[in-house]
Amino acid sequence: MNEVPYTKEKFTFDYLRVKETDETILSAEVEFESKNQYMNNMSGGKFYLDVFYIRELGLSRDGKYQRIATPQYEFFVSPEDVERFLIVLKHRQKVKHEAKAKMKEREILNQTHTFEYDAIDDDIYYCFIAYKSGMCDAIGKWAQFFKVEEVLRAECEKNGGKYLKKEGKTAKFAILFNPGYRVYSVVADLREKGLKVTTFEAILRHFNWTKMFSIEQLEKHIAKIEEYAKKSAVSEDVSSIDE
Repeated sequence: MNEVPYTKEKFTFDYLRVKETDETILSAEVEFESKNQYMNNMSGGKFYLDVFYIRELGLSRDGKYQRIATPQYEFFVSPEDVERFLIVLKHRQKVKHEAKAKMKEREILNQTHTFEYDAIDDDIYYCFIAYKSGMCDAIGKWAQFFKVEEVLRAECEKNGGKYLKKEGKTAKFAILFNPGYRVYSVVADLREKGLKVTTFEAILRHFNWTKMFSIEQLEKHIAKIEEYAKKSAVSEDVSSIDE
């Protein structure tokens, strides 16, 4: 990506129309930071600014402002601020489109590449659980998960190792939990860091902790997610996105 053309920019829009509610905000003071995709209201609060498209709609009825629209808002911009404002919007649009293109590349990679997890060996005693999210009733309860964490920590210490709450320099094994992250790109990223990779359910089987968590429920949920991913594979050509 090219060099960021701004760090932080502030604007006062005499009129800002919220499309969803058709509300008009007068003298709206807002700030845009290059590090995120939000619009900060200087009187408090911040709002995600969707820049899927940017449209220049011409002058306002009184001829004082240039009207610029995004999916959520219509901005009435003073002539002296138009160029600066478009730089902000177009940079954000570029970031959004590049992220979308990168996501598509990863999805294609995951659809076309297979992988196997690493065999569990003594390196497992230097481990952490990666992507500790995605818990739902279809899988189990957090109380069950925390109990597994507790006994895993004790097992690591008993064997001279260390269980880490998150990835660290001493880690040798990453244990995947979230069913949505059982994909090639995630495993490849972890292995590039020098880590071996296994799964939460593989650990339960390895240490015979199968009564602590329902492996059957977890694997059934993983299968559903994998099937859904196959059916909803991205087919959109990002090069055709409306500029």
